[in-house]
Amino acid sequence: MSRAGRGNTQGVDLSAEAQKWFLAALACNPRNVNALLGVARTCQHLVSNPWWADPRAAGAASDLGREAVALALELEPGNASAKCIQGMLHSAAGRLEDAASAFRQALAIDGGLALAHGFGGYNAALLGRAGDTAPAVERAMNSITQIGGTASSSFSAASPSSCLAGHMRRSCCFKNR
Repeated sequence: MSRAGRGNTQGVDLSAEAQKWFLAALACNPRNVNALLGVARTCQHLVSNPWWADPRAAGAASDLGREAVALALELEPGNASAKCIQGMLHSAAGRLEDAASAFRQALAIDGGLALAHGFGGYNAALLGRAGDTAPAVERAMNSITQIGGTASSSFSAASPSSCLAGHMRRSCCFKNR
């Protein structure tokens, strides 16, 4: 990931570090769906924060993220998180109808997926359906409450840096030492 050098770099640094770990896991097992989704999510972070990188780097991240999520969906077609990340990447690329479809599919698989509700509502606003946004965000907040979380803990739980906490030690790379 390239950084533009402006503003707070903590987010880009954490995403870049997480992406290194996810890529290391993929080097050990290219069929690791969680690692593919981790790469896709780090790419989505970059694409959703265009001030983190120059336009070419953001475009490359968008392409890489879409490829990673497509591979994950080939391996696990019913993965709601993969469909949600696919929707997030489509939305960031301006493919709003494709994004809406991916969010609907994610919610058909897992109706309690808070990120799909929240980002689906945001995408609805971009499609000119702002009236759908507040109910979607409320569904997202209700989903978080039902699992005993808070908005910040649930939404950040999907971030790549939190995926590293305690999970990478079980990756194949550490087993092969």
